[in-house]
Amino acid sequence: MEKKTKYLLVGLGVVTVGASAFLYLQHQKKKKQSANNSITNSFTSNTLPIPSKPSSHSGSSSSSGFPLKKGSKGSLVTNLQNALIKKYGASILPKYGADGGFGSETVNALASKGFPTTVTSELFSKIVIGGGSSSNNSSPASSIAKSIHLALLQNSLTKVLTALSRIKNVAGYSVVNSEFKKTRVGLVRKTLVTALLDQFYTSAQKKQINAEFYRIGLKYDGSKWALSGFYGLGIDQLVTIEPTHIWDDDGRKMNVPTATILGEYLDANNGVTEFETLDRRRLFVKTTSISYAQ
Repeated sequence: MEKKTKYLLVGLGVVTVGASAFLYLQHQKKKKQSANNSITNSFTSNTLPIPSKPSSHSGSSSSSGFPLKKGSKGSLVTNLQNALIKKYGASILPKYGADGGFGSETVNALASKGFPTTVTSELFSKIVIGGGSSSNNSSPASSIAKSIHLALLQNSLTKVLTALSRIKNVAGYSVVNSEFKKTRVGLVRKTLVTALLDQFYTSAQKKQINAEFYRIGLKYDGSKWALSGFYGLGIDQLVTIEPTHIWDDDGRKMNVPTATILGEYLDANNGVTEFETLDRRRLFVKTTSISYAQ
């Protein structure tokens, strides 16, 4: 059977993800400088209107992003189901268990414990991280994200490390990161990794922050951090569902084919989605042209 082809946007270049992808990417690292130059040249000079600074999530119809609901699929659903089993026992999902599919059994399991059957990132954090009940109005992930934002404003590495120590695993990082991106750092939204490494950039500071990322379970390939798997494809990773183009703050655009993994979701507004590439560039794409990576 012919395998489905996917592409990965690396340094704004498009790479086919197949059997030789890893060797190709390793080779590309050694040519980083020349690659960056060719990447810059790959943009056209055509200008496009830049959207106003987005303020809220547009609400993707993807089955793998928040909010989770009947029909959703993927690792987030698996994490949710495992948390329910851990808290209430295997009998809470007796037939299918943690199969990664949000079906009637998961709906009934949530309802039986008084939870809403549409799971927001806040509710997800209560169940997966906090282990709380539906009556618990606090959000551990939100609290951690706010602590980190405050520590950044105070330029306090000690407080950042204290907040990071409250994140126990990759699932926890994912939810805190989603909460963190709701508030801008300066004028833009940033992922947790980017915000911390941008502000605390000395070798000694990065060493302490990286130690926390390792403890949490993030993966490092020598140049960037990822959640897990092939460059961390998981929560909030965007993939094109049709040929389209991406553009930067200057309006320069670049065409990309279908099934190109763009990077991590940041925000969306007025039909435009803002995302961060694997090499930490902020770019834009039409919201109707993308979905979440499966």
